[in-house]
Amino acid sequence: MAQVLRTFDWSRVSRNNETPRRRYYPWDDWFDGRIWALEGEGEDFDGPAVSMEKVIRSTATKHGYKVRVRITDETTAEALGVPQGSIVMQRHDDDERATGTTRSPSLKSLREAAEAEAAQAEVVRPHLRKRADGSIVNVNGHARRIVRTAAN
Repeated sequence: MAQVLRTFDWSRVSRNNETPRRRYYPWDDWFDGRIWALEGEGEDFDGPAVSMEKVIRSTATKHGYKVRVRITDETTAEALGVPQGSIVMQRHDDDERATGTTRSPSLKSLREAAEAEAAQAEVVRPHLRKRADGSIVNVNGHARRIVRTAAN
């Protein structure tokens, strides 16, 4: 039965992990539209791949993104040259499920798309832009909810 503890020493590392888990992941990089292969075992993420898949999906939802995520099996991992249990992920904008092969956009095309979008965006505040669809995003592309007050 669950119980309430009065104190707990959080400086001790769990026996399941030799090092404490990282709390930072490079989401801006991983959600840039390219296809990423993330390796477990502390390389790109700690813990089970199924848990990281849930973290990726919930973080993408929080930012208003759609993602494709797969955990590699033995055959796929061997073909990609990554360990089995790695995660392959890609942010996408289309509404359809990918049933075939997709390609990573080039860095050049990503840069050009960001510049074109920035040119069309209205500056709301130094770090915020208003897109053509009316949504407000910060300069990194993350959706922001702006609460209007009498001072605004």
